[in-house]
Amino acid sequence: MRRTFFGLLLVVSFCVPAAWPRDKEVPPPLFIAPEFRFSQVDTICVAPAIDLRADKTEPLNLSGPGERHGLILPDHIESVDTRLARDFKKIGYQTVSCSPVNATLGDLKIPTDTWLGKLDFGESRWLFILAVEDVSAEYKRFWPQQGSVGGYAVVSGYLFQRQATGVRLVWRDRVVGRSRGELMGRKRTVKLAESDFAIGEGAICLLRKFEMRPQNKRIPSMWCVWDENKTETFDATCNVVWTALNDILKNSGKYDVIGIADSDMMAIYAIGGAGDRAEHSIDHVVLKSKENSCVMRITETAHITLRNDVGNLNKLVRASLSK
Repeated sequence: MRRTFFGLLLVVSFCVPAAWPRDKEVPPPLFIAPEFRFSQVDTICVAPAIDLRADKTEPLNLSGPGERHGLILPDHIESVDTRLARDFKKIGYQTVSCSPVNATLGDLKIPTDTWLGKLDFGESRWLFILAVEDVSAEYKRFWPQQGSVGGYAVVSGYLFQRQATGVRLVWRDRVVGRSRGELMGRKRTVKLAESDFAIGEGAICLLRKFEMRPQNKRIPSMWCVWDENKTETFDATCNVVWTALNDILKNSGKYDVIGIADSDMMAIYAIGGAGDRAEHSIDHVVLKSKENSCVMRITETAHITLRNDVGNLNKLVRASLSK
């Protein structure tokens, strides 16, 4: 009883949807096949989530019951796999189980015919894979302040279609999930819980970009939201803008780079320079070519207390290009 009571506690603010930011525009995915329509999807085989972190020192709870903890949450932290299948059903997609996937990020982003041929779709024509790319969990020895950030997770999602002629990738995206819990307890248990919440929200952010069924159905307001989604168009090629953007993110001292993907022209970064990323606002920026110009989209990962000036990076890039 003593361990249960002093295990892991969650303050009421985490459970109150009214405290969350209002829903905003949903950013587009990194890739969607031109002829693909969500109406084509019947059942989806949801593969077990895979851990593709460069550093796997900290444990994760992707499947099966998690750590036992305190009074407010259930007896065990619910796994990412369990929540993902349930949340698919919430937006109108029936799921079936399938075998684990053996993959690298390269396999997922640019799949070869050999690798595609090894995928198990179960009894479905559609396969969804969730990959965890990076996780950072915060631990505070004493009771955290209300509204503090517990951590973040970078996750990516991939939807594959099985056809008579073979298997193809039809949808892909990468997002940042944040933990909004103010947790207290044993260090190992708290960090596992914060990581799990962040990964779970990242998965929800991916599902927010799926078509709802029926189309007028809305995901509950407590699901993933983006506080700001701003675009800026530059009269330059994206290669030129990408070079300027990289220089600013890496050398200005204003940002802490979490991940750079040259092939996607996508960067994930924390506001405020080097330091405790879990306590900083974390945004991501994507470049897309449009005719003879380049469109830069900055997406702020919303949080109750943290806010960004999303226009600041636009100004810095424009100033760099004008030199």
